[in-house]
Amino acid sequence: MRRRALSLIRVRTKPGSPTRGILLAGPRAMPVVLGRGGIRANKFEGDGATPRGRFRLVRLWWRADRPPHDQLYDFIIEIDHNTRPRIAGRGSAVFVHLARPNRSPTAGCVALAPKDLQRLLAALGPQTRIAVEL
Repeated sequence: MRRRALSLIRVRTKPGSPTRGILLAGPRAMPVVLGRGGIRANKFEGDGATPRGRFRLVRLWWRADRPPHDQLYDFIIEIDHNTRPRIAGRGSAVFVHLARPNRSPTAGCVALAPKDLQRLLAALGPQTRIAVEL
Protein backbone atom coordinates (compact mmCIF):
# COMPACT_ATOMS: atom_id res chain seq x y z
CA MET A 1 0.00 0.00 0.00
CA ARG A 2 1.28 3.41 -0.92
CA ARG A 3 1.85 5.98 1.80
CA ARG A 4 -0.06 9.23 1.47
CA ALA A 5 1.96 12.39 2.10
CA LEU A 6 0.67 15.05 4.46
CA SER A 7 -0.81 18.11 2.78
CA LEU A 8 -0.10 20.43 5.73
CA ILE A 9 2.13 20.51 8.78
CA ARG A 10 1.62 23.15 11.46
CA VAL A 11 4.07 24.84 13.81
CA ARG A 12 2.78 26.67 16.89
CA THR A 13 4.49 28.24 19.87
CA LYS A 14 4.25 26.64 23.28
CA PRO A 15 2.37 28.88 25.73
CA GLY A 16 4.82 31.00 27.69
CA SER A 17 7.83 30.20 25.49
CA PRO A 18 8.30 32.17 22.25
CA THR A 19 11.30 30.05 21.19
CA ARG A 20 9.74 26.61 21.80
CA GLY A 21 6.91 25.09 19.88
CA ILE A 22 5.07 22.05 18.63
CA LEU A 23 5.04 20.74 15.07
CA LEU A 24 1.82 18.93 14.22
CA ALA A 25 2.24 16.38 11.43
CA GLY A 26 -0.88 14.29 11.06
CA PRO A 27 -1.42 12.50 14.38
CA ARG A 28 2.11 13.29 15.59
CA ALA A 29 3.08 16.25 17.78
CA MET A 30 6.82 16.93 17.87
CA PRO A 31 8.66 19.48 20.00
CA VAL A 32 10.54 22.12 18.00
CA VAL A 33 12.89 25.00 18.64
CA LEU A 34 12.09 28.32 16.98
CA GLY A 35 14.00 31.51 16.26
CA ARG A 36 15.40 33.57 19.14
CA GLY A 37 12.99 36.34 18.06
CA GLY A 38 9.89 34.11 18.32
CA ILE A 39 7.37 33.98 15.46
CA ARG A 40 6.73 37.24 13.57
CA ALA A 41 4.53 38.16 10.65
CA ASN A 42 6.89 40.97 9.59
CA LYS A 43 10.25 39.24 9.53
CA PHE A 44 13.41 41.21 8.78
CA GLU A 45 16.93 40.01 8.03
CA GLY A 46 18.86 39.46 11.26
CA ASP A 47 15.88 39.68 13.65
CA GLY A 48 16.18 36.00 14.61
CA ALA A 49 12.45 35.48 14.11
CA THR A 50 10.72 32.50 12.54
CA PRO A 51 8.43 33.87 9.81
CA ARG A 52 4.70 33.51 10.34
CA GLY A 53 2.66 32.29 7.39
CA ARG A 54 1.98 29.37 5.10
CA PHE A 55 4.85 28.24 2.91
CA ARG A 56 5.83 25.62 0.36
CA LEU A 57 8.61 23.21 1.24
CA VAL A 58 10.96 23.90 -1.65
CA ARG A 59 13.50 21.09 -1.46
CA LEU A 60 15.42 18.79 0.81
CA TRP A 61 19.16 19.35 1.01
CA TRP A 62 21.34 16.48 2.17
CA ARG A 63 25.09 16.73 2.50
CA ALA A 64 26.87 13.42 3.08
CA ASP A 65 30.22 15.17 2.69
CA ARG A 66 29.71 17.72 5.48
CA PRO A 67 32.26 17.59 8.29
CA PRO A 68 30.61 16.14 11.41
CA HIS A 69 31.37 19.13 13.69
CA ASP A 70 27.75 20.06 14.51
CA GLN A 71 25.49 18.13 12.09
CA LEU A 72 22.70 20.74 12.33
CA TYR A 73 22.56 21.11 8.57
CA ASP A 74 23.10 17.48 7.50
CA PHE A 75 19.45 17.46 6.35
CA ILE A 76 17.65 20.73 5.70
CA ILE A 77 14.24 21.45 4.25
CA GLU A 78 14.16 24.80 2.50
CA ILE A 79 11.06 26.89 3.28
CA ASP A 80 9.64 29.18 0.57
CA HIS A 81 9.90 32.37 2.64
CA ASN A 82 10.61 35.63 0.78
CA THR A 83 11.36 34.01 -2.56
CA ARG A 84 8.54 35.06 -4.93
CA PRO A 85 9.45 37.89 -5.26
CA ARG A 86 12.53 38.24 -3.07
CA ILE A 87 12.41 41.51 -1.12
CA ALA A 88 15.71 42.85 0.21
CA GLY A 89 15.88 43.00 4.00
CA ARG A 90 12.88 40.69 4.61
CA GLY A 91 14.94 37.67 5.63
CA SER A 92 16.20 34.64 3.79
CA ALA A 93 17.50 31.10 4.21
CA VAL A 94 14.76 29.79 6.51
CA PHE A 95 14.91 26.02 6.98
CA VAL A 96 13.67 23.05 8.95
CA HIS A 97 16.79 21.35 10.33
CA LEU A 98 18.23 19.47 13.31
CA ALA A 99 18.15 21.10 16.74
CA ARG A 100 21.28 21.67 18.80
CA PRO A 101 21.71 19.17 21.64
CA ASN A 102 20.97 21.93 24.19
CA ARG A 103 17.88 22.98 22.16
CA SER A 104 18.97 26.61 22.04
CA PRO A 105 16.95 28.95 19.77
CA THR A 106 17.74 29.19 16.07
CA ALA A 107 18.40 32.23 13.88
CA GLY A 108 14.82 31.92 12.54
CA CYS A 109 14.56 28.30 11.47
CA VAL A 110 12.44 25.46 12.85
CA ALA A 111 14.62 22.76 14.46
CA LEU A 112 13.76 19.22 15.55
CA ALA A 113 15.43 16.29 17.28
CA PRO A 114 17.01 13.81 14.84
CA LYS A 115 14.38 11.08 15.35
CA ASP A 116 11.57 13.61 14.84
CA LEU A 117 13.11 15.05 11.68
CA GLN A 118 13.47 11.52 10.32
CA ARG A 119 9.78 10.80 11.02
CA LEU A 120 8.78 14.13 9.47
CA LEU A 121 10.78 13.51 6.29
CA ALA A 122 8.96 10.20 5.79
CA ALA A 123 5.58 11.99 5.92
CA LEU A 124 6.30 14.81 3.46
CA GLY A 125 5.55 15.04 -0.23
CA PRO A 126 5.94 17.59 -3.03
CA GLN A 127 2.61 19.26 -2.20
CA THR A 128 3.14 19.49 1.58
CA ARG A 129 2.90 23.01 3.03
CA ILE A 130 4.05 24.33 6.40
CA ALA A 131 1.90 26.78 8.39
CA VAL A 132 3.77 28.71 11.08
CA GLU A 133 1.28 30.18 13.54
CA LEU A 134 1.29 31.94 16.88
